[in-house]
Amino acid sequence: MSDALPYDFPQDPIPGQLWPDPPIMYQPVYIYDGEKWGPYAGDSVGPSEALPIMDGAATPGVSVLYQRGDHIHPSDTTRAPTHAPVLTGMVADNISVSSWYTSGVIYINNALVVSQMPDVGGQPSITVYALDRGYAMGMFFDTNNHLAFGNMDANGVPQSNPVNIDVNGHMHVATTMLVGRDPTGATEVATKNYVDTRTVVGDYVPLSGGTMTGQLTTHYSSGSLNGGPPPSVEVTSNDGDAYISFHREGAFACNFGFGGDWRPWYGGGSFGGGVVFKLWTTLDMGWAVIVDGRLAFAGDYTHAINSAMAEPYGGAMATGQDGHQLLMGSQMFRYRYFQVFTNGWWTVGYA
Repeated sequence: MSDALPYDFPQDPIPGQLWPDPPIMYQPVYIYDGEKWGPYAGDSVGPSEALPIMDGAATPGVSVLYQRGDHIHPSDTTRAPTHAPVLTGMVADNISVSSWYTSGVIYINNALVVSQMPDVGGQPSITVYALDRGYAMGMFFDTNNHLAFGNMDANGVPQSNPVNIDVNGHMHVATTMLVGRDPTGATEVATKNYVDTRTVVGDYVPLSGGTMTGQLTTHYSSGSLNGGPPPSVEVTSNDGDAYISFHREGAFACNFGFGGDWRPWYGGGSFGGGVVFKLWTTLDMGWAVIVDGRLAFAGDYTHAINSAMAEPYGGAMATGQDGHQLLMGSQMFRYRYFQVFTNGWWTVGYA
């Protein structure tokens, strides 16, 4: 090694080794040829004219040229940025693998998608966000351990919790529920306290019975008493009397309806058990019901003592008599006809 060299070269160099390494700007570079150090062909370290390398396997490099201070590395378009990435290929991790990707949509088949947060008060969520409308909604796991649905902000943080489902499958609704049709089974809205397209509002009387606090107004009857469609209210019985009850609380009560003979009866209640009264109608009287009748005066007739049978006014009945006249040998009777008003007064006489 030449003593004229002004540098303290490394001990035990290997052939081809450069010094200083890395090169120092504006200082010469030396190379060891296996016996001695000598000037390197690139004594003057200058700027590189090659474009900066984008990526590749890690290596310290051998170039003695330097990069200018305003050099720019190219962007690696094969990798997604951390902000608003646009994916063009498959997304994969140890939980889910996307099946395919189209503009704005990631399709995942036969995989698991998990949203989780490590803190106790966290509410992991999945959000759908309409960027142009500035509106976001989604589902999340709330602090009561319910699967909840509500409004979200742009970062997926829950802003409201109007609907949630607990571990038993019970749905909790903070506002009035809107149902598109009547429930048809026990697995649907069991309480039926809802507003639907039929505008059924408020309280109800269950099928098992109940007490109404207001007036009951039924639908109009479209038939007639002698036939036609069924009425708006019907009381039926398969194995007993068909009847309804009337009750003035604290005063009197009784039943009214049809018995086994299909005749109207009333009784029971305040009348006592087993006590029942029949209402007579034209059905029982052969349609010959007499109304608005009176007893009209026919005349007075004196009957002699021990005289023969006499009927002075045909069809009339005796309604009174004078005192017993033993010495006079006779007795006076008053006769009256039964008179009925139809289009005029008619006296009932002999048939």
